[in-house]
Amino acid sequence: MLYFWLVREVPAPELLAHRIAWLVPLLIALLAVRGGGRTTIEFLRHGEKRRTLLLTTVLLSINWFIFIWAATHDRVLEISLGYFINPLVSVLLGFLVLKERLRRAQWWSVGLAAAAVGFLLVRTGQLPLVSLGVAVTFAFYGLLRKRLSLGGIAALSIETAVMWPVAVGYLVWLGADDRLWFLHHGWATDGLLLCAGVMIAVPMVAFGNAVRRVDLSTIGFMQYLAPSIQFLIGIWVFGEAIDVDRLTAFLVIWIALAIYSTDAWRARQRRLRVRGAA
Repeated sequence: MLYFWLVREVPAPELLAHRIAWLVPLLIALLAVRGGGRTTIEFLRHGEKRRTLLLTTVLLSINWFIFIWAATHDRVLEISLGYFINPLVSVLLGFLVLKERLRRAQWWSVGLAAAAVGFLLVRTGQLPLVSLGVAVTFAFYGLLRKRLSLGGIAALSIETAVMWPVAVGYLVWLGADDRLWFLHHGWATDGLLLCAGVMIAVPMVAFGNAVRRVDLSTIGFMQYLAPSIQFLIGIWVFGEAIDVDRLTAFLVIWIALAIYSTDAWRARQRRLRVRGAA
């Protein structure tokens, strides 16, 4: 988030293009070092898996654009709320699609989060589109990625490779039209734009690997750390104002997350005791 504050004057579409353009070479290098090229090629021979990856590519592109646009237009708190709502969507998808069972406390958590979103809708008279866009696209992305038996680096490499021609073509078009920010606003900005790929590679690869090993509902609720940090950055660094209604919604969602986390910890302790007794 702080990275986007440093490059906030760069138009969001160009920022997204730089993220993709510089990320692809980095991922290909990582894939070569880890020796996953052959596995990736074999994976692409399956038509259904290719179609799934195309869907994840579209969802990821939309999610990244919403995130970048909001981060550079003083909408950080809306991003934060979106990633707080994301666990709600992930839990519902886990229940409806993957048939994951939810305990009573988990249902309470989902209900409280839904009530918070409904409260905002009633009080403001409009849907929090940025928040919902971030939440829904990333939740569906996580669902589809969980169903792919492909490592994080390999999957992200394919997804960004699909976007790469469009991103590079857009940057070339901006340059030909004398509207390219890169190489025209100082070496510091150029250096930051070159780091756009690195800034996303580490968390995305980690997420891609983790989402295949953990229940989708658990993945969703463990993601509240990032939006909490975004919330604090939005207020303390970006100076965004938060009204009583949004603060109330945040508090309700934090309570929901606390309930879920406590229940998850107790369930884990019970499993450990059963395993120890066995």
